[in-house]
Amino acid sequence: GLRSLLYKVLDLSAEGLKERGRGEEHFIYPLYYRADRLLSPAKQMKDGVENGVPVDYYIKEYAAL
Repeated sequence: GLRSLLYKVLDLSAEGLKERGRGEEHFIYPLYYRADRLLSPAKQMKDGVENGVPVDYYIKEYAAL
C-alpha cells in the first residue's frame, strides 16, 4: 500500500544520502514516523484549524528560526 511505497522511497533516499558520505541520512529518519502514520504538515494543519487551533500556531511551529 501507500506506507510500503513511502518506506521504499525513504529507504532509497537514505541510501543515496549515505553514499554521499556526509552523514545526511539522519535527516530522513523523522520522515519514517510520518510515513508510518500517514501524516504531513499540511494535513496536521488542516485538521488542527478545523478543530480550532489558530493558524498562528502552525506559522510559529513550521517557521525556520
